[in-house]
Amino acid sequence: MNLAGAEAYARGEFSSARTSYSKAIEAHQKNRNAEGTALNALSLARVEQAAGNAAAAQQALDLALASDASPGLRAEAAGRKALLHLAAGERKEAADWQARAQALCGGCRAQAAILNIGARIALAAGDGAAATQLAERVLKLPPDDETRSEQVNARRIVAEAAALPPQIPQPIAQPALSPKIQ
Repeated sequence: MNLAGAEAYARGEFSSARTSYSKAIEAHQKNRNAEGTALNALSLARVEQAAGNAAAAQQALDLALASDASPGLRAEAAGRKALLHLAAGERKEAADWQARAQALCGGCRAQAAILNIGARIALAAGDGAAATQLAERVLKLPPDDETRSEQVNARRIVAEAAALPPQIPQPIAQPALSPKIQ
């Protein structure tokens, strides 16, 4: 079922992919397979996001987060929730979910992606220094199949951060001077 969902998704047939992943989730839930449930919920969320259904994507991610799946899979779900909030312009919620993802992840396979999500949130806030710091952490990870594309993204983030206007320090509020009475 999940293979059929992946093939349908690759063809852009979101309705068929949705059906296949939903059936796979039901089967894994029936068999009490938390990993299978979470993996298919993550795939369903990707389909829903591609179809423009952010609310349905959030629901699928909630299913993965509520499962007893590994912390790494739940971290990936939290990271995707952060991206959905960022796309909706909800930076605080995005930052909260990114922090949850990082806490769940530790050194999971999604670590590079989760750090880059944090860097993207920092870019959206205009904080080039924080974005660069997070992206540089990605660049220091050993390159493997999981991190190579994220390292390319991290280089792009560093370049975008360098192009941001410098942050102007906010002046510290000074007490109002009272006029001298003569």
